Amino acid sequence: MRKLKISMVAGSFLVLLFGFQNFQALDAPDGSQVFIQDLEGLRMQNYLKSSLNRINFNIGGYVYSSRESFGDQISFDGNYMAVVSPTYRESLNRFGLLTIYQKSRRGWVEVFIERLEAPCPYYTGDSNGCPILQPQFSVSVSGNLVAVGAPLGSYGVRSSKVLVYKNTNGVWAKNSEAMPGGAPVLDRFGIKVKIQNGEIFAQTNPVGVSQETRAYVCKPIIQFTLDAWDCSTAISFAIAASDNMPVGEFAVSGNYLMVHESIPGEVTNKIYVHKKTNEFNGGGVEVWVTTPRAIISVPRQISSLSLRGDELAVGLPNEKRSSVPGQGAVFIYLKEEETWNLEAQIRTDNINKNYQFGNSVFMANGAVLIGEKYNASSRTDISTEAPLISDPDFYNASLGNTGAAYVYLRKEYGVWKQAMFIKPPEAPYSLGKAFGSCVYASSDLKNILVSAPLESSSDTHIHGGGNYSTDSSDYGSGAVYHYKNPVMSLPGPGG
Repeated sequence: MRKLKISMVAGSFLVLLFGFQNFQALDAPDGSQVFIQDLEGLRMQNYLKSSLNRINFNIGGYVYSSRESFGDQISFDGNYMAVVSPTYRESLNRFGLLTIYQKSRRGWVEVFIERLEAPCPYYTGDSNGCPILQPQFSVSVSGNLVAVGAPLGSYGVRSSKVLVYKNTNGVWAKNSEAMPGGAPVLDRFGIKVKIQNGEIFAQTNPVGVSQETRAYVCKPIIQFTLDAWDCSTAISFAIAASDNMPVGEFAVSGNYLMVHESIPGEVTNKIYVHKKTNEFNGGGVEVWVTTPRAIISVPRQISSLSLRGDELAVGLPNEKRSSVPGQGAVFIYLKEEETWNLEAQIRTDNINKNYQFGNSVFMANGAVLIGEKYNASSRTDISTEAPLISDPDFYNASLGNTGAAYVYLRKEYGVWKQAMFIKPPEAPYSLGKAFGSCVYASSDLKNILVSAPLESSSDTHIHGGGNYSTDSSDYGSGAVYHYKNPVMSLPGPGG
């Protein structure tokens, strides 16, 4: 097989072209040479449903669907996947639900499942102290830790915290709770959460005017037992303009933390770049510096951030194109020294509005995985060819809100090419699926995960071999789709 080879020398990109066929080459900012071969090998490997999925049930003559929204939030570290369902129901009581899966050569195994928080009657509004809003949870998994952000706290107790689960000798169990000052707070602490190198990063979202939005860094007080967390490091990055300030996004990778300031009415919002360094304390222990190292100005309405090394992907699903709202875009930034420069703006050729391209993003090494949860084409396959305007399947809006996912590759500096267009396979059972709400991948891109929290099967199993359910009797139960390409060659774990 002939190859296209791209490398970077002394901060500039050098392209050595040997010709290619069925081959895509990637350019890693760190100068490494990265190759992806045989993109046609990507196939749906597994279809995952919650084992506690509730089929429609009748109470007092009324029929209710589970509306579990399995896959509302997912996280994957190459070995374990954590899935949060925000509205799991039993009778008229609702819970959150955490499910942890382990990946093996033969597929996935459910290793842990637990209801989150106390029950709350579903139709009581604000009586009994239950929040009017549906429960919100965020999740992150890394190694032997899973963090679940519970920004609304326990039902009936308006407090916020992060629930920490630990794997000890192959057994997962709740281990501790992380909270600023060791006590629950009222600022939606945990609205976003991520784990890196044993530290938990948790974001707040203010509940009142002129309240600071903050990103907290929580460190284990006792390294090996994790019974308690020190969340004293707080990085403030925005002042709420109103009680309904949109949730900002944040991302962390290596020694960099990105926090997004989202203020209603502003034409341009900012991403504040913070760095963990020892340059201000005489070369001692590295600490997170609260003063931004850089500020990136971006269009507002950011939906997602993904940071990997020197590459940052910013999802802007409401970005207009030719005055058509909601077509979306993804901006790619590259770091040069301490400056983050806009490298490319990725947009589809789709002419339809409100498809929300960029509602979720995952940055790999010279590649980006992008969700478009309202895509309505009737395609049911994986395409490695760029869509044509004349393609009736790609632009056929017969399946509203089915959703889609894309993989784009860097061909050279500033030039990104669509390499994959992924649709769920089970049309005509896909209407309203929201496939692409969350996208995740292993760092080598061999394994791709796409969630569809509005998928409607009443199934309760994990299917392998590309099999899936064609049932559509339980709207909003949700599903997660696993795609695999055994010959991908991006560097990193997670084969």
